[in-house]
Amino acid sequence: MKPSETFQKTSDTRKLEARVEIRFLVLYFLVSGGALAIDYGLFALMTKVLGIHHLIANPISFTTGSVFAYFGSIWWIFEKRRFDSKSVEFIGFVLIGIGALGVNVAVVWFVTDYIGIEVLISKVFAAGASFLFNYLARRFIIFNK
Repeated sequence: MKPSETFQKTSDTRKLEARVEIRFLVLYFLVSGGALAIDYGLFALMTKVLGIHHLIANPISFTTGSVFAYFGSIWWIFEKRRFDSKSVEFIGFVLIGIGALGVNVAVVWFVTDYIGIEVLISKVFAAGASFLFNYLARRFIIFNK
């Protein structure tokens, strides 16, 4: 094989890998959008209608959305798995989710209680931060073989 053919093959491989990564990110964004709708809707219901404090409502709504995200991830997005055991995979997913929940709660707490922004707007900032944390951790720890 000539050096120019090797370069072309490497370049083509990188382009394909970039397309695959974009596909993962788009699908993850869509599934996360569904999870966010569940999370945000339940959060709004609990805080604004039922009068539940935001630091109690947030973990409940976030966890509910995370369950949706797990099943969406394994059914529609990630085909390759690092772990053969589904229970080990689920435990890893949950542990990453707990980390993301920590990010989410910290952002809601800080933006609401220290900056003074309305709680539903704070939740939007928290959703962005936890989305990024979840995608990177799940993509490269759980669903990367």
